[in-house]
Amino acid sequence: MNKLRFIIISIMLFLNFSFFEDILANQKNSENTPQIEKFILVIINSSDLYCSICNDSLIEFNEFLLSKVLNKSRIFVVGILLYKCPPNKKEYERCEKIIKKQLRGFILTNNICFPIVLDKFHVFKEFNKEKSAIIYFDKLNGILKKYMFPLKSNQLEEIFSFTAKIQ
Repeated sequence: MNKLRFIIISIMLFLNFSFFEDILANQKNSENTPQIEKFILVIINSSDLYCSICNDSLIEFNEFLLSKVLNKSRIFVVGILLYKCPPNKKEYERCEKIIKKQLRGFILTNNICFPIVLDKFHVFKEFNKEKSAIIYFDKLNGILKKYMFPLKSNQLEEIFSFTAKIQ
C-alpha cells in the first residue's frame, strides 16, 4: 500500500512540476480552450518494446488515439519510457544513446501520436519491475485505473469507452 501511495504521489508531483502544469496554466488563460478532464499516462518499459504482444497493444492503443481521441483537446496523453543502463558512466551514456535512437525509431515506425519522454532521472523506477502500463485519470468521474500490458480487448474497450464520453 505504501508503494502504491509513493507511486501515485510521484506521478502527481511529476504532473504538477513538469510541462503538464504549463499546459494547464495556458488553458486557464484562454477562455475558449476547454479544461483537460482526462489524462492518460502510458508507462513503457523498454524491454516491452521487444515483446510483440505488448507492442501490438501499444500500437492498437495509438491507432485508437489517432482516429478517435487526438482531436479532443480535453484528453491529455503522455508516455514515459523506463529503461535500465549499467552503472558505469561511460557504459550508461552509450546505453542511453541507444535507448534514445530506439525510441525515435519506434515513434517514427509506428506513427506514435503522443509524446514519450525518457525517465532519465528514474522517477518511475518502481514501475520498472513491472510490465508496461496505462494509467487512466478522470478528474470529473473520480476514476483512476491501471491497465497492464499486453492489454486484453475488453481493457482496450473500457479505455475507449471512458475517452468516448468526452464531447
